[in-house]
Amino acid sequence: MSRSLKDGEVNELKLNADIYNLISSYVNLKKSGKNFMGLCPFHKEKTPSFIVDTNTQLYHCFGCGEGGDVISFIMKAENLSFIEAVELLAKKVNYSLKYVETNYSEEPDKKNKLYSDI
Repeated sequence: MSRSLKDGEVNELKLNADIYNLISSYVNLKKSGKNFMGLCPFHKEKTPSFIVDTNTQLYHCFGCGEGGDVISFIMKAENLSFIEAVELLAKKVNYSLKYVETNYSEEPDKKNKLYSDI
């Protein structure tokens, strides 16, 4: 048996996660216009160049160029794989991920069908 996330589960998780709340647990953020600014956690700097946009739910550093969404932030900050970051984010926002179980026995049949079609 193998398990994978249900379709749309990552998007649903991101809708339940607020990027400001998540990143502010790693970085001291201050309001700057419609966004929030802070010192980038990914490189050394003295002047804040790290922006968090709560409207788009994205972050970007103008100093090192790092940017993305809540999942890519966790991947980079915690040095995790995609699925590990998804599971950590779900835990942080108290979201229950839904999985789909698949049988390994189905996989070889698909593979054999692909080879027979060649």
